[in-house]
Amino acid sequence: MRLRWHGLRSMAPALAVTAAIAAAAALWHNLPEPTDIYKPFDVHAAVGQQATGHGITAIVDGVRIGPKVHTVSPPEKTVQSVGTWVVVDAAVASTRDFGLPRTELIVGPNTYGPSDRFFLTALGAELQAGITQRGSWAFEVPPDLVAAGADPISLRVWMNDERLDSRIVVTIPLDDQHVSRDDVVTLEPVRKAAK
Repeated sequence: MRLRWHGLRSMAPALAVTAAIAAAAALWHNLPEPTDIYKPFDVHAAVGQQATGHGITAIVDGVRIGPKVHTVSPPEKTVQSVGTWVVVDAAVASTRDFGLPRTELIVGPNTYGPSDRFFLTALGAELQAGITQRGSWAFEVPPDLVAAGADPISLRVWMNDERLDSRIVVTIPLDDQHVSRDDVVTLEPVRKAAK
């Protein structure tokens, strides 16, 4: 009997270590994914409401939808869309230092970046604290996703890397009074002003 008890006592540390390893493995497999850890802090707003995040402030004034965009600043040009243009008129400013604004438009199940066809005319230049940029972003999207009665769209705006910072999210119902539909949407040059 004494021999059996001594054998069990010598196995106890090995059993404890095995149990600890099994518990650690179970915990490891139930940790959140890295994409769940590094997410932006969304600041929600509606059209016409100013939203202020940690590094950026923005207000969406309106949305214009149409098959063509006409730029009035040199070089003046009219660009026909393969789908349709969604032009978001907004004002953005940095709240603390220099940085590049990043933007995407969520339309239906898809995410769109601003068109680079209007690189010199549209919003997107570096922001600096105390200076507001007012202008537009132009997105090219399939027309059926922004037809009358379609689901709301969302504009996301942030500075630099959004994973550990604020991201402004503006939800835009397509039947809102701030949404217009035109044959040709005019894209004005970006204006800058001190706050």
